[in-house]
Amino acid sequence: MEFTQKVKQMDFDAETVRPYFESFFTKLTAEQWERLKSCKPDEATTFMLAELLLNLMTSVSNAIVKRRPRSPVSEDKVRSILGDTLNNSLSPGSTTTSESLDKLTDLVVEEVTETVNSTLSASSIGVSSEKPIPTRLISPAKVQQMICYACESLKTNGRIKQLVKQSRTISSEEQDPSDDPILVSRTSSSSYSSRKSSKSGSSSEGGSTASSVDSVSCIGSSEFTSRGNERLKQSTPAVVTSSVSKRSKQSSSSEVSSGGKKRSKQSSSSEVSSGGKKRSKQSSSSEVSSGGNERLKQSTPAVVTSGGNKRSQQSSPSSEVSSGGKKRLKPSTPAVVTSSVSKRLKQSLTSEVSSGGKKRSEQSSSSEVSSGGNERLKQSTPAVVTSRGKERLKESTPAVVTSGGNKRSQQSSPSSEVSSGGKKRSKQSSSSEVSSGGNERLKQSTPAVVTSRGKERLKESTPAVVTSGGNKRSQQSSPSSEVSSGGKKRLKPSTPAVVTSSVSKRLKQSLTSEVSSGGKKRSEQSSSSEVSSGGNERLKQSTPAVVTSRGKERLKESTPAVVTSGGNKRSQQLSPSSEVSSGGKKRSKQSTPAVVTSRGKNISKQSTPAVVTSSGSKSKQSSSSEVSKECENSGSSDRRAREKIEKIQAEVKYKTYVSVLSDKLITKIYKKAKVTCNDDDTRRHLMERIWAEVKDIDSPYILKRCLDMDIYKELSKKWPSPKTLMSSLLRRDPGLEILIISIVRRRLCKKPGFFSSLRAGISSFFRR
Repeated sequence: MEFTQKVKQMDFDAETVRPYFESFFTKLTAEQWERLKSCKPDEATTFMLAELLLNLMTSVSNAIVKRRPRSPVSEDKVRSILGDTLNNSLSPGSTTTSESLDKLTDLVVEEVTETVNSTLSASSIGVSSEKPIPTRLISPAKVQQMICYACESLKTNGRIKQLVKQSRTISSEEQDPSDDPILVSRTSSSSYSSRKSSKSGSSSEGGSTASSVDSVSCIGSSEFTSRGNERLKQSTPAVVTSSVSKRSKQSSSSEVSSGGKKRSKQSSSSEVSSGGKKRSKQSSSSEVSSGGNERLKQSTPAVVTSGGNKRSQQSSPSSEVSSGGKKRLKPSTPAVVTSSVSKRLKQSLTSEVSSGGKKRSEQSSSSEVSSGGNERLKQSTPAVVTSRGKERLKESTPAVVTSGGNKRSQQSSPSSEVSSGGKKRSKQSSSSEVSSGGNERLKQSTPAVVTSRGKERLKESTPAVVTSGGNKRSQQSSPSSEVSSGGKKRLKPSTPAVVTSSVSKRLKQSLTSEVSSGGKKRSEQSSSSEVSSGGNERLKQSTPAVVTSRGKERLKESTPAVVTSGGNKRSQQLSPSSEVSSGGKKRSKQSTPAVVTSRGKNISKQSTPAVVTSSGSKSKQSSSSEVSKECENSGSSDRRAREKIEKIQAEVKYKTYVSVLSDKLITKIYKKAKVTCNDDDTRRHLMERIWAEVKDIDSPYILKRCLDMDIYKELSKKWPSPKTLMSSLLRRDPGLEILIISIVRRRLCKKPGFFSSLRAGISSFFRR
């Protein structure tokens, strides 16, 4: 009862196997069609019909076996599944019944029933848990009968002739099928049948063996340099830089540089640098640098940096303000205001402000601000590199705030960074960095960091980090909070909080939190936190971020994050982890990591957990690597199983072709000798001998002509008398069998070319 319900749910009709019939009619030539109408198809047409019927029966068999019925199926069940498939395919639009078509249906139903039951019995005996694969060979005599009935059905149907003609015409040139109702129905259902066959389990498995007989054998960027007014249009970000007011809008990317030599390269971003030699590279970001009043409006993040009172409000990523006077920033999503000369910047992703010296910035979906010395800011996915001299910052969606006075920053999503009082380095991916009072580096992926010399307040809806030399307050609603200072500190997070000072370190993470103080600090997080203190410390976050300092720095990332600072440190992170390193060389390993190198060698790789290492401790964690390996193993096992099924079913189909060929050859020999062919034992023996010699052919090639006739002609040269040839065949003359096998191999196997032979030799060498 259960299997019957599943059978009723099977959507197996003419549309499922229509692609097989479409292919058959398309391949037919005019000459082949004429021979087919006379019920005398040539060798190629015979093989095409055999392939069509085999694909049909394989599809039905696979559909039934896939359901794994508990008991043997009956012919009535198979007939109910097959339905009117043959009638609708070989006799479209016909309301009358055809005797030959009914007989063909009976043979197909009988053969499918036997195949399914034999497969089920074989699978019940075996212990294998794999899906059973129909591998039963069809009797050549039965295949010949099916071909005869199919020829008669095609000949008697009047409308099929027009369908064949239209199929042949369409295969050569495109036509408008609106005049022919049969073709309209056929073409309208072709796209539906292809979608349906890809979704249907029975059709997809049948399609795996439905190979034909022949198969069995930008970055667009722009640069703008000017000392006057510049306008740039953007669809993603925008950058404005000037000693005079500048407006820029870009569709893919734009760059504006003024006040000195400027170079900018963008892919989907914009960069602005002024006040000196500046270079900026962005991918999905924008940068603004100026010495006067500037206004920046962004749809994603904003950055404000200044030396006086600063206020930054953002709804999504971050905000940064950098200027020499009082500045206020109020954006709808984020906004940045910088003064000296009025500037307006509209960005859809990010903005950056850099001033004071040589600056280079590269961004992908972020904004960065660096000041006080030569600075380089680079971003592509996320990475930031800054050093005492030249500084490089790479971010993916962060924001940076730098100031020397009171600062207020409000963020709802990514982060903010403040660096002042000295050379600073910051790297963010969806994070924020704050450094003050000394060289400090802090990198986060979701949180925000604010550092200033006066009172600082940071309010964030996701995370917040405050680092300063005075009173600091941090409020967070989601991920984490960090406080590090030389005075009073208060930390109130809703998820986790971490406070670390020159000796003691504590790390608590729900997503992550970080606190760094006392010296140079760098933090990089992805959904994690790192704390390092007591010496040069760098904490990096993102999906990946890399920082290298004190010399030339290089950043190479694919997904991870790497941090390197005053002591040699390398950290690689993938998702949610935390690391604390201080005072000496530290190594931590993660499973999908990022690497940061400087002065010494430190490697840190983490996958999901939190690791705290200090004064020479090492930690290795690899929980996600096992998961990825399991996924790869499961994918490769599925692929191997699919290839195995295809190989087995292709072998069965090709073996059936050889069986039909040997049957036709013996029939021809008996016919020439004018003797009735009823020796099944000889036929089976010859087929097995031929198959044993040709089964190793990787890609057999079947000629589009009568192969059995070619074999008989060559045999007649050595055995002129048909009766003598028949006698040698009955005696199973080894010379006759060897000659037949050599002819078959010569006809079926193409001579490999030089490159294919070389490739096969190399592959076989490495398979050893």
